[in-house]
Amino acid sequence: MAEFRPFQGIRYNADVIADHSQVVAPPYDVISPAERDAFHDRHPSNVIRLILGQPHPGDDALNNVHTRAARFFRKWMAEQVLLRDERPGFYLTSVSFELEGRSITRHGITGMVRLEPFDKGIVLPHERTFSKVKSERLQLMKACHANLCPIFGLYSDAGGTCAKLRAMAADTAPDIKLTDDGRLVHRLWRLTDAQVVDEVTQSLKERKVYIADGHHRYETALNYREWIKAQDPGFTPDHPCNYVMMSLVSMEDPGLVILPAHRLLLDVPARAVARFFESSPQYFDCQTLPVQEDMGAAAGQVCEKPSRDPSDGSKARHHEGAFRS
Repeated sequence: MAEFRPFQGIRYNADVIADHSQVVAPPYDVISPAERDAFHDRHPSNVIRLILGQPHPGDDALNNVHTRAARFFRKWMAEQVLLRDERPGFYLTSVSFELEGRSITRHGITGMVRLEPFDKGIVLPHERTFSKVKSERLQLMKACHANLCPIFGLYSDAGGTCAKLRAMAADTAPDIKLTDDGRLVHRLWRLTDAQVVDEVTQSLKERKVYIADGHHRYETALNYREWIKAQDPGFTPDHPCNYVMMSLVSMEDPGLVILPAHRLLLDVPARAVARFFESSPQYFDCQTLPVQEDMGAAAGQVCEKPSRDPSDGSKARHHEGAFRS
């Protein structure tokens, strides 16, 4: 099943970057042009220069957002703004946020997952992708030869490995702690102990991975692997591009909260609607409410503490990690 491996992450040098909140940004696909420019202005080493550069009027094949990202990446590595960790390991992360008066913390484990085509049923998608987006992201990967943002994946942690790590981290100071613009608190712990690394590796061996966010990046990583493979006659199954950086969150994590999208579906066959309502109670706690103009009031009628605490949908903002492939 899924192969999950430790790696030597590339992170901001704390001796150079005192405040990590100045150099992080949300995932590239939720950033508006105005927000992009604001992140550029915030700090000369903000990760925005790698994941979503500013276009220039004279951009061409040799000088563009992707080639500039590669130059920034090489420059920051040379100047030790970015440092590669000396030992391979996993990275335990947490994000804490407030929801309806409750404090919630979600944990994840970042490592590298072996790339598998979707038809093998090991890594599973739920979205369709767009070729234009994948083409643009592929140009960035070709320029930088690195994963700059982890994919967000879900898995079933029946053995409770993540729960053990959460308990361990509770008594340990994180390697990184920051509060982002949305007042979400992020923490990161490096996991390099051989026994811990082995336990995490083994815990994923019999699991499937479900992509929650990052379908375009995952498919781009598959395309990047084929591009490398076509150029390298000595290509092997252990080549770094056979893996992609992924942050995995346990489906059993109490901090995994799913909020409604409130999207209106039109022209759904009555049969499909009936089947949905018949099967939903197997997986969800269901409560029927009358249609109301004030949806906020309707939401308030739902019980405050659902028995299942599955992520608030907020996307991880830890871009201080990177994986070179």
